[in-house]
Amino acid sequence: MQPTPTELQRLIDNLIRIGTVTAVRSGECRIKTGDLITNWRPYAAARAGKNRTRHRLSIGEQVLLLSVSGDLRNAYIVGPINRLQLEVKLEELPE
Repeated sequence: MQPTPTELQRLIDNLIRIGTVTAVRSGECRIKTGDLITNWRPYAAARAGKNRTRHRLSIGEQVLLLSVSGDLRNAYIVGPINRLQLEVKLEELPE
């Protein structure tokens, strides 16, 4: 069964999304992205072998979601982003 053009566009739109953490537990978070809130999704760790390093995300923190095949039920939280505090300073340079 072939996906409709609308379904295809939705899957493409969901591949990479920005969201906000709404709930946190060990190794997992729920993310609000647009009007949706994800189920519990794992977030990336700095180290995941014998030495494990993880920094728990905070509620309200903005994150980047990577969704394999465009299905948010299978999304991974790649990491935090600092979008709200980003300041853009434009500077005019002499010609």
